Amino acid sequence: MRIVYGYARALSFVMFMVLGGLAGQAGAVCAQTDGTGTWYSFAVAGNSALGGFDSYVRCKIVLNSLGTVLTTSTCKGRDDVGVYYASVTGGLVKVWPGCAITGYFILGGARYTIEYGQMAQSKNIISFAIYQYANPDNLGVLTGVKQ
Repeated sequence: MRIVYGYARALSFVMFMVLGGLAGQAGAVCAQTDGTGTWYSFAVAGNSALGGFDSYVRCKIVLNSLGTVLTTSTCKGRDDVGVYYASVTGGLVKVWPGCAITGYFILGGARYTIEYGQMAQSKNIISFAIYQYANPDNLGVLTGVKQ
């Protein structure tokens, strides 16, 4: 249970982070290629049915120009049991012209959906809220910085 729950908390992240800027940015124009590269995300995660956010995680997320999450992506987190590692084995992140972000990650074999996401006008910061597709109580908020 800890492993599945730990992965849930890890991505309830991932990625991706402290929420901010979820409202549309007036005049912002983003493109899919703005997401290309290596992102370092920091998240708080947990299970809303079991008492809230009780772990944090740091992930390295690598996206290609199509938004595919590359398998060189990794996560390391800490919860009440200790340090854990999670592999990111896939996913797809879409960057929209208004700088909204949608998509999903596969973390530890579980799919995590980006429910709300936004890229800053500077195009080097992203914030999003995620949840585990199979168990929406597992969720997280993340902030990512482009390397």
